[in-house]
Amino acid sequence: MQISCVKSVSSVFLNGLEEAVKIIAQIEQSSDDEITLCFGESIFVTPLFMSAVLIKLLSVNKKVNLTANNYLSTVHFDSYGLQLDSPEATSDCFRAFENKTYLPILRFTTEGLGMQRGAHIGSNVAEFLKRRASLPTETHMALTYMVSEVIDNIFEHAYSKSGYISCQAYSRLGYVDLSIFDNGISLIGSFREAGRMNETNTDVEAMEAVINDHISTKNLPEAENRGFGIRTSRKMLVKGLGGEFLIYSGCALFVSNPKGERIMGLPTNIGVRGTLVAMRIPISKKGFNPADYYQ
Repeated sequence: MQISCVKSVSSVFLNGLEEAVKIIAQIEQSSDDEITLCFGESIFVTPLFMSAVLIKLLSVNKKVNLTANNYLSTVHFDSYGLQLDSPEATSDCFRAFENKTYLPILRFTTEGLGMQRGAHIGSNVAEFLKRRASLPTETHMALTYMVSEVIDNIFEHAYSKSGYISCQAYSRLGYVDLSIFDNGISLIGSFREAGRMNETNTDVEAMEAVINDHISTKNLPEAENRGFGIRTSRKMLVKGLGGEFLIYSGCALFVSNPKGERIMGLPTNIGVRGTLVAMRIPISKKGFNPADYYQ
């Protein structure tokens, strides 16, 4: 089956997910053992769009062919991210893109010394975006915290062999877009592994637990993790900076912006395996202090 993909994604944050979901639905509808995603030569896509498509492709039981244009190949979309498996590879990557406004999709292992490497990659991403978007110190501090929390969650809860990061600075538009994802056991799987939920619970209930209740996936009530760390990040970003925050996990979606927030249950044909956290981070906001939001 051949799927003709979107030619462009608008600058509206959620449009990236809306366009990705159209592709995900077509992938699920196909009964063929092989699918081809066709992208045009003129295409503008966002980190959220690419991340949402890839999180689906990582768990598809079909042969997938990607006809990517120059930009998508440059960011390693067609190879499912650039593997950073050593400090040298990480340094080479950031050096190669130091004059760009974007990085390739970064893939890091969760095995062995992966946690230290993941933390190192995360801090490098925050520094890169600080330089490319001229972020104020306060915004950079918040960004560093949020990146660290999401990456920690992948290592502590996702049961995924790899984590992925996609980002771009849009200085003229006044914001940075960042997506971090894994293809692990999703939020509901994290709670089941911790003995906090069972097979009768749903993805929506797991999302509600993360967003609304002080339920941790660890047995330590003071733990800052998938739950408390996510809530702190979302308040810091949305209430503090006036940004936008999204979590896509299993068949549940959470969206938060200054106009409001909601949790939605999704049809099974657009559900994904794993968890995607996406953020639109305004470059600055007068009076913002990240210390006001730390728990």
